[in-house]
Amino acid sequence: MRIILADKINLIYKGKLFIMDVIKTTKGIGNTIRNVTRLKEVISVLSKNGFDEFLGRSNIATKIPGFVIPKSKLSSLKEESEGKNFWESVGHRLKISFETLGPGFIKLGQLIASREDFFDQDFLKELKKLQDDVKPLDFSEYRTVFENDIGKKIEEIFSKFEEAPLATASIGSVFRAVTHDGKAVVVKIQKPNIKKIIDTDFNLFKFVITSLESISDEFKYLGISRVIDDFHSSVFLELNYLLEKKNLLVMKDLISSKENSEIIKIPDVYSELCGNKVLAMEELSGIPFNKLTSKDLTNGLSDNLITSTKLFIKTLLEDGYFHADLHGGNFFLLKEDKLGILDFGSIGHLSKKNRSHLIAILYSLSTNNFENLVYEFLCIADYDQLPDERDLARQLKFSLTPYLGLSSKEIDVSELTNSLVSTLKNFKIYLPKEWYLIFKSITSLDGVGRSIGVDLDVFNLLESDTSEVAQMLISKDQLIEDGLWFSRDLLNSIRILPRHFSWYLSKLSKDNYAFRVKSSGLEDSLSAVANSLLFLSLIVLASVFFIGGIITLDDLHIEEFSEIPLLTKVFWLFSLIIFSFSITKMPKRKK
Repeated sequence: MRIILADKINLIYKGKLFIMDVIKTTKGIGNTIRNVTRLKEVISVLSKNGFDEFLGRSNIATKIPGFVIPKSKLSSLKEESEGKNFWESVGHRLKISFETLGPGFIKLGQLIASREDFFDQDFLKELKKLQDDVKPLDFSEYRTVFENDIGKKIEEIFSKFEEAPLATASIGSVFRAVTHDGKAVVVKIQKPNIKKIIDTDFNLFKFVITSLESISDEFKYLGISRVIDDFHSSVFLELNYLLEKKNLLVMKDLISSKENSEIIKIPDVYSELCGNKVLAMEELSGIPFNKLTSKDLTNGLSDNLITSTKLFIKTLLEDGYFHADLHGGNFFLLKEDKLGILDFGSIGHLSKKNRSHLIAILYSLSTNNFENLVYEFLCIADYDQLPDERDLARQLKFSLTPYLGLSSKEIDVSELTNSLVSTLKNFKIYLPKEWYLIFKSITSLDGVGRSIGVDLDVFNLLESDTSEVAQMLISKDQLIEDGLWFSRDLLNSIRILPRHFSWYLSKLSKDNYAFRVKSSGLEDSLSAVANSLLFLSLIVLASVFFIGGIITLDDLHIEEFSEIPLLTKVFWLFSLIIFSFSITKMPKRKK
């Protein structure tokens, strides 16, 4: 009876597993079918806009059974059209394709357009024309997202909620509302299923670009695949509104701790009305800077803008945080010439070490020390091959000298930054995202000032604060803190040294304490290299035993040889034997 019951239970269990497998398989097939359908659409749109030749050469259509790439009615990409060169033509056709393919690709195009350190300027000029998809969705779709995320109906929270969006972007829309207790708020709500749409589109675009780069040097040179994963992670951070809320609160706290912080207004957040897809903030009543003119400029506004720039710089240098998207649309002129700041979806952060590098870079620029500038960039940048340092220093001097010695009004910060980034790019040196965002923020701040006729003198403000921050970074308290961390790391190394030594001996004993250099048909020169490595290994091993002996002495006060511990003598004996043996393996100079 027990056996029969057990068999039935086992059968039921296997049946459940089978059903679960069927469900998973069915779901996977469904996703695959949807992705294949979307891939067909992506390839068709790209083909119709002039990429058919490249797509055909990539054999990408073979991944989709029975699919034939449609022919383009446009001229070949290799030919100039409408007065555009090759890269302008590529950018123009991608812009048209992205607009057709919807919000996921529009966001991707906007992110590509923001990375002037990677891509050709003519190519970027076209993609910068991409505008957010402003096709309105039915408000009921936003209502569903809000109520699912917050867990309450809109009417339970708000006495008034304007269904027509105040602004619409590729990821979400912003609405005006009033709470039952009379607070005027703006509510940012994500578009339905946008995360899934962007995820699918990014993966498909990466697949298409990788396929194109495998057969086209032009596309490979473009370098999109190098940063596409960075794009993906950036967008998914923007999709988490709780992270944006945290960024806002951090910046609000840091700026409020600085002197003169009262001139900057960062909106309050209503945490009880926030979720992963919903962000509710205090409404700031003002005029965005991109709609101001020189007529709106007052002495108070000019002074406050310069003071706020100093606050942003201090927050960057002292705390390592900075707003990575400070353009004219995120600056607001409020009452009494105060400044409002919005949109904290993109916040950059520099570690203490990188802040030291930034100070060194600024100091190198101010003193025309291009050799040191090269070393600082090589410490922070990504590169496949180490460049010729002298050649790079010469090129940096050539590209930056025209800007040095000019007054702040004569310097176009955008041109200076592009010149710097382009020079590094020519040597295949790429700044990490956070560093590029810093230069972009500096350029954006300068542009905000220029748009209303205010000379912010950003680089001079940076230089004026570097000495104070440098002193802070090397202060007595800071040196003590760094020394304590160094001591901790050193003690950890000393603690694990005997364990690693034991592991090394155990591994060595398995091979009868012999070193083997396996080679096949090596020339004499390679054999000499192998002997050199063996010699160095023996020297290192002898040093390990010698240092081990010193460590075992601890704090003993020794006056005679007989007082030396036995373990120390054994370590030193091993060290002497290994060192003597290494002498016999010392590489001999050829006559």
